[in-house]
Amino acid sequence: MSKSQYADQPKPDHHAPHGSHFEVPQDHEIDFELRFRPSGIDKPLAATLDAEPVPDQQTSRALHLIPLSILSWRVKAGESGTLEQRWVSPIDIDVPLVSIRAGRRIRGASISVDGKRVFDIPDWDPHWQQTWEIPNLRMSKGMQVVATFKVDNSEENPRNPEPPRDMQFGRRTGALGIWLHAAAIDPVDQGTLQQIHRSIFEAQQSEPVQTPRQIEQSPKTSP
Repeated sequence: MSKSQYADQPKPDHHAPHGSHFEVPQDHEIDFELRFRPSGIDKPLAATLDAEPVPDQQTSRALHLIPLSILSWRVKAGESGTLEQRWVSPIDIDVPLVSIRAGRRIRGASISVDGKRVFDIPDWDPHWQQTWEIPNLRMSKGMQVVATFKVDNSEENPRNPEPPRDMQFGRRTGALGIWLHAAAIDPVDQGTLQQIHRSIFEAQQSEPVQTPRQIEQSPKTSP
């Protein structure tokens, strides 16, 4: 599935797909991040967040976040390569939504399941940091998911207006993420999904700084 299959489709709102929902526990607050793309039009910024209860008669499954994130990474001037985050699903899940976070030194982002590419944006634009709907993406227990980011910190990267320089990114300055919004196929596994989110998040806090694999030195970039 390529970017062309998703990015040009109009998305008037961002409701959860029919038959799924996001749970907000009682007495919890909601924090959310807004990202706006410059339009050249002088107008006030405006955004709303609406919450609707799931009708009693509607069958719906809760979506839980599986964060395939890289919280800290570094790249030298002129380098390119790939960064990956892997995860093996311990249960059967459906993944109707995927969110991507990546900056201008990323040229492409993709998701593969057991070696088969199921989502791909080969020409990444940072303005596309949003949530994408993926129909019919089901993962069985034991399947391996690989989130891949193509890094390009060279002069050949048209998204980067600055001269290439050595960079290191952290959680607040450029963390990468492909986040799966997953629902358990077996209702018994809903609690397991919550535990998966916590265990992945906690494990990522202690991961070392990552560097791109298959690094190539750009001949057009001075040392």
